[in-house]
Amino acid sequence: MAFEVAPVWDRGRLELRLSANTHSGDLATIDLWRAVRVIARGDTLAPVGAEPLAGHHAQARVSFLIPDAPADFTVLIQDDSTRAARVLRWRDRDSEGRRVLP
Repeated sequence: MAFEVAPVWDRGRLELRLSANTHSGDLATIDLWRAVRVIARGDTLAPVGAEPLAGHHAQARVSFLIPDAPADFTVLIQDDSTRAARVLRWRDRDSEGRRVLP
């Protein structure tokens, strides 16, 4: 199973735009409300909104309330209780200090 995640900030809300692909099983078995968490400023946050996945190739949005954009954050995706969570990290600035998240 493969995930691509694109974070988008909008007025105190972090929206994760997910693309998921698998060639075995149905993505509908993944409950994004339970599977996705964001860690920001030391707090682990649950989503306030999540669209369902279905089929073998799917897209969905998962939303989190975060009043101010943190300097960095981590996304955890636990799609199967038998394997370790996927860990994705973002920084809002590149190595030269330019802002990289909208």
